[in-house]
Amino acid sequence: MIKLAVVTRDEKYLQQLINGLRKEKDISLLSTIIIKDLESEAEQVLAFMEQMIEQKPDILLFEQAILRDVAALDLDKILYYMDKLPTMKTIIIGIRFNEENVMAMMLGGAWFFPIRTGCRATY
Repeated sequence: MIKLAVVTRDEKYLQQLINGLRKEKDISLLSTIIIKDLESEAEQVLAFMEQMIEQKPDILLFEQAILRDVAALDLDKILYYMDKLPTMKTIIIGIRFNEENVMAMMLGGAWFFPIRTGCRATY
């Protein structure tokens, strides 16, 4: 069973993902968080990250805009949590990517870059 965690700003995207995964027998949605304002929700985000260390998801879907905001506030904290989850694969979701960002994310261990349009991901 693949254990999945999701970090997003988009409630509709998350709901569509949840609906799509209902019929999947091999994927379990382990934990989710919707982050609207990173600075005001910092405590909830840290609690979510601590929960992920305990639950050890196989895959993390992480919205690019949130990743950018977290990295701007505290890149060391991202690296700390990623070190605690060495077997977890990170999938960055976003609307568009520039080449420098993709290369940096790949060097950081991210391995897939679906383009999110509306509430649907295209691959």
